[in-house]
Amino acid sequence: MSWLLPGFFGAAFVIGLPVILHFLRSKPKAIIDFPTLRFLAEGAIRDTKKHRLRRWITLALRCLIIALLAAGFARPFFANSRSGGGQIMIVAVDNSIGMQARGRWDARREWALAQLTELGPGDEAGILMMQPAPAWLAPVSGNIEQVRETLRAMQPGFEKAHYMPALRMAGQTLAAMPGQKKTIVWMSDEQKAGWIGTQFNDTLSAGVKIRFGDTAPLPGSQAAITSAQWSRDGLQRAVAVNIRLYAPETQTRQITVKTGGKVIAQQSVDLKAGPEQTFLIPLKNAADASAASHQGVSVSMDPDDLAADDSAWLAPGDESARTVLYSPGSGPASHFLDHALGSLEQFDADPLTDQPFPQGDWPAGAVAIATGDCFQPPALDHLNHFVAAGGAVWIVVDGSEAQMQWLAGRGVRVTLRPQADEPEHLRDWDLDHPILGAFAGQSVLPLMEVEFTRSFGLAGENLTPIANWPDGSAGLAELASPGGRIFLSGFPLDRSATNWPVQPSFVPFVHQTLRWLAALQKTKTDWRIGDTIPLDGREGTWRALDAARPQPDEHAAGSVRPTVPGLYEFSDGNSRQVFAVNVPLGQSDLTPWPDPNQLLALESKAGPEKAQAAEYAAVKLSDEAAESQQRLWWWLLAIVAMALLAELAVANRTAV
Repeated sequence: MSWLLPGFFGAAFVIGLPVILHFLRSKPKAIIDFPTLRFLAEGAIRDTKKHRLRRWITLALRCLIIALLAAGFARPFFANSRSGGGQIMIVAVDNSIGMQARGRWDARREWALAQLTELGPGDEAGILMMQPAPAWLAPVSGNIEQVRETLRAMQPGFEKAHYMPALRMAGQTLAAMPGQKKTIVWMSDEQKAGWIGTQFNDTLSAGVKIRFGDTAPLPGSQAAITSAQWSRDGLQRAVAVNIRLYAPETQTRQITVKTGGKVIAQQSVDLKAGPEQTFLIPLKNAADASAASHQGVSVSMDPDDLAADDSAWLAPGDESARTVLYSPGSGPASHFLDHALGSLEQFDADPLTDQPFPQGDWPAGAVAIATGDCFQPPALDHLNHFVAAGGAVWIVVDGSEAQMQWLAGRGVRVTLRPQADEPEHLRDWDLDHPILGAFAGQSVLPLMEVEFTRSFGLAGENLTPIANWPDGSAGLAELASPGGRIFLSGFPLDRSATNWPVQPSFVPFVHQTLRWLAALQKTKTDWRIGDTIPLDGREGTWRALDAARPQPDEHAAGSVRPTVPGLYEFSDGNSRQVFAVNVPLGQSDLTPWPDPNQLLALESKAGPEKAQAAEYAAVKLSDEAAESQQRLWWWLLAIVAMALLAELAVANRTAV
């Protein structure tokens, strides 16, 4: 038995206190005989002996309690029985995506296994996995064969490379262990991305050595699909694929798009080394495009030296929710709407797209911009069905008789406002309304300076004004509807009524309004390995639909953190969501750290004296670790509690 803080035994002198109190209870000097008690003499003597024994037991229990408390505070433990003379080796394994490059994993694993052959009886070894956070796959022990088997069974993953936490953990573990030779076997490809941010002046503890293998050569063929998005090629659904080529300088690759295991598009592309390039892959078959929109797709290239980043997945896209229906070419407003929608395509990963009204029913989930011609048959029937089904409508009030009748049937009164001598401005803006989200944190002065020369006042109990005219009637308003959202603008969208279409604020206003009508939220869709995906607190089944490696179904609640890229489905029994998870960005550049001497400088150059001090500190840390693991003081406190109960029971039966 050893003690971590033996100084607490000095408190044991308190044991003298109950001893002193015990002996102060001495018998009185004068003896007085009571005649009436002479017949109880023998019984009294027996009771006195019992009380005297109980007092001695009480004294012993009190002394034991004090001694145990002192021992508990001294923190007892059984000292480590190792001699501390053997060799300790920790294999730090880089399991990042870069290690999947052709030949790297096998070569470095064989090198690490060769280092373990130096160990013999009495030596110890362990395996530390680096990514995503340092974790022991095989704790340090004398079972070298188990360490070898664990290393042989390992496979690289798809995580980011981040070396410093693992190096620090391995170094601290070795520093806290006694041994004549302590070595970190660094099984990695020294990818530059993994060493970024490392403080090279923060060396390992004295006496801890590190071994690096040979630097991995750069791959001869390496390109990566950095991302994929839904897009359009004219009226056709398409996939926009971003690719970056690292080596060689130029290369021709073939891109394949699949949905449900079926190839739906292929295209050869010419790559150039440098910044990423974007290629548009049209889905020419309408049926395949529809299936892809509902099931999601995988996009892949013919494999190169790092096949793990040659594929990407794209979750299903609700096409109708991003479709804007209106009548192009029907008037001056069409030109400005075309410009407003088209100007944002290059900034939106899945932009809103405009289409003319179809001949039949309007697709549910789309947004309709309804002008005067939409309130005439046969379009009027489609409009009524669309609104009844919960469709979202932006009504551009132009004063046509049919439009005013339709609005009057829904409790909206439209009044042509008299033309003023000077242009008017909207005021009383509801800055908290979602359609003004594009101006959050910005000045709203551009909105208040827009000029109007022809306008209509809107009124009604079901209207919620967003901006008003100077006379108090609404100029922009939301109409309460049992179905979808209905938004009204009390002015035509052309230059005869307002100068807004030529103002910089028009494009973000139109875009934000349509997004609000379509209930499109800016939620993250580009998930990567290493991200935690929130599931809105629900419970359900997380299942891989198409993944780089087979994955079992698992129960998920609240969030998930995928470790393999692919297309995943989460279902709680009532609803279904599909997520695309891809490899982390920045890990496809396999360039090694440019200065190997900096890596060698991580090893401490301290002399023998400091190494000996480190060895003493290691023994001390080892003692602290042993005490922390054994926690014997808990048992001592438990015995103290039982002794207190026993002391209380005996003391209560002792005569005062």
